[in-house]
Amino acid sequence: MLNGLDLAGKTFLINLFTLAVRICGVLFLIPQFGILGYLWALLASQLLTFGCCMFLLIKQGR
Repeated sequence: MLNGLDLAGKTFLINLFTLAVRICGVLFLIPQFGILGYLWALLASQLLTFGCCMFLLIKQGR
């Protein structure tokens, strides 16, 4: 939806940022918590993606 609103660049930056969050989660959480650490990092990354995209959609709608 964001790509259709000509926000492809911002979508790329959001994905890049959330990928960095996921990589940091892999580096720091997996050694301590194992697969549960990866799942928490994945959840945080997905929630961050959702939140940023919703923020842009609401901002664009105004």
